[in-house]
Amino acid sequence: MIQCGFFRFLILYFNTQTVTGELLIIVSALSWACVNVFSKVKFSGDEIMNMTAWQLLIGAIILFVISIMTENVSQTEWTLPAVLSLRIARLHS
Repeated sequence: MIQCGFFRFLILYFNTQTVTGELLIIVSALSWACVNVFSKVKFSGDEIMNMTAWQLLIGAIILFVISIMTENVSQTEWTLPAVLSLRIARLHS
């Protein structure tokens, strides 16, 4: 069912950026599913919160490194609303 919808989308609205985004979504969903199955089999006796914390930490580090390599940090504009929203997000996490 998902494949039919995806291929219909490719035929009707072919755009390389859109197709790349759709493929990235599918690949990320598949990799997330594989990691969940692997972690349930491999780490069934470990504490769930500890394992989740490690997964989130490793993912955050990888995303941070990718963003530093691909984004132009010198053009970042730190406005007061942006800084306040980051502080509020930090307080609620």
